[in-house]
Amino acid sequence: MAVAFSVLIFVLFVVAIIDAITIDKSRVKFLDRFFWIVIVILIPAIGSLLWFIFGREYVRAERVTSPQQWSAPTAGSSVPTTLSDTEQQLADLEREIAADRLRALEDQLRAKRERDEHNSCSDDPESGATQQNPDDTGSPA
Repeated sequence: MAVAFSVLIFVLFVVAIIDAITIDKSRVKFLDRFFWIVIVILIPAIGSLLWFIFGREYVRAERVTSPQQWSAPTAGSSVPTTLSDTEQQLADLEREIAADRLRALEDQLRAKRERDEHNSCSDDPESGATQQNPDDTGSPA
């Protein structure tokens, strides 16, 4: 029993020292941080308890307890609320990626056709031949 009590006091002492050292200076009450550390070191059991009761300021976090208090996502955010929303967003993203790839391939094909057309046009004047439209039969209309 005495060993368990000693371990408890030691753990309380270590946690109090670490807390007193790492806590934001604005949250230390009544005394300067240095004096609280000295008190905790000189009288570990009582000093640690005094630190946690009087020496530090506790910040209360406002907790959301009911669905009515939950805030809705803003217009610009896209936070999925269910698994189906997430799946839908992934499907939309995959369609967008596929459309971007298709546009890139179309641009590459268009650029290649323009290069080929430009190259074939530049070859014709040298040979002296005129390019004839394949639909044109050569007979007058």
